[in-house]
Amino acid sequence: MTPPVANTSTSAPMARSSRKSPYAEKWQDVMSYAATATPSVLGCACVDLDSVILFHDTAWGNSRLGPVLPRGRELCQLLYDRKFRVIVLTARPIEQHSNIAWHLKNHDVRFHDVTNFKPPADFYFDDKAVRTPKNWK
Repeated sequence: MTPPVANTSTSAPMARSSRKSPYAEKWQDVMSYAATATPSVLGCACVDLDSVILFHDTAWGNSRLGPVLPRGRELCQLLYDRKFRVIVLTARPIEQHSNIAWHLKNHDVRFHDVTNFKPPADFYFDDKAVRTPKNWK
């Protein structure tokens, strides 16, 4: 009996790479939402620091600030241009907030404030958020 021959076709990898990444689709949803959002009385949008604005590796803990993610910069710029008060949210201690602000300003990220308290806001952009229906039962 002859063993089966592995499929060595070069078209399979190309087909896989031509599919749209689910992350790209989610990014388009985020940007579409941000681009059409209207500030309410609050006029505030909160954006998570680690893994949304800055690249972050969990092995680093709070020991370093990663490079700015282009999409994070673009999101903050869009919200800022739409007249939202852009608040950067972080779980890092208050002693690091001035270094965070300096890092963001030096990398052309538009924002108004850095905090580790969750203020009232129209929107929260966070990589670990799970969307739940309003007044769910």
